[in-house]
Amino acid sequence: YMDWLGVWSNRKLQTCQCDTSVMISPEMFRDFVLDDLNSTYEYLDYGMYHLDGEEEIQHLDFLLKIEKLKVIQWIPSTRMNQPEYGDPLNWLELFKRIQDGGKSVLIYTPYERVDELMQKVDRSKVILDITCPDVTVARKTLLTLDRIGV
Repeated sequence: YMDWLGVWSNRKLQTCQCDTSVMISPEMFRDFVLDDLNSTYEYLDYGMYHLDGEEEIQHLDFLLKIEKLKVIQWIPSTRMNQPEYGDPLNWLELFKRIQDGGKSVLIYTPYERVDELMQKVDRSKVILDITCPDVTVARKTLLTLDRIGV
C-alpha cells in the first residue's frame, strides 16, 4: 500500500486530513470530525493524519488519543517557505509533544538539518522526508544517516 504522502506499508495505510478544521473550535472538531477519524482508523492497519499548519495544533490533544492513529505528518501550511516556519528545528516542541503522545511524526526537512534534527527527536518515532538538490547530496545524506545510526 502507498498513500498520497508517498509512505509505503505492507498493510492497509491511509492519511486522513481535515484542513477545514483550522476554522473550527476544538469542541466542533470533537463533535463533527473525531468520530469519522476513529471510524476510518478502525478499518486501517496504519493510520496517519495530515496536520496542516499551526492553526490545527489546537486539535492535537484529540488526535493523540486516537489509538489506531500511528503517525502525524506535520507541515507548516502556507507559511512553509518562510524560514521561521519551514525550518523543522523551530518545531521541536511540537515534535516532542507528538512523540510523547505515543505517535510518530513525519517531518519534512532539508538535508542540511538532518544531523541536528536527529539529535533532538526520538529516532524511534520519526519518518523523514529529506529534500536534496541532487544525487551527490542525497548519497552524502544517506551516509550521514548511517553515521548517526539511523
